[in-house]
Amino acid sequence: MSAKRTTTAAERQARKDQMNKVVTKMADAVRRSIEDKTIEKLLGEHIEELDRWITEQKEPDLDRFKAVQRLIEIGLRA
Repeated sequence: MSAKRTTTAAERQARKDQMNKVVTKMADAVRRSIEDKTIEKLLGEHIEELDRWITEQKEPDLDRFKAVQRLIEIGLRA
């Protein structure tokens, strides 16, 4: 029979931190999916124009949701 190994507090914390990272990534992916679907419903046929505008901005982190926010801000300042 082998002895059962106990985990240290540091090991438990490391495992907890790793799980939190995974959960955060999953939650972000779900949020982005919901945002994209919502924006697609709102914009309908104009989604291609939004995607083209995003590409022209040359910002790798600019997603549809952030782009709509930025365009609204631009429109409100005009």
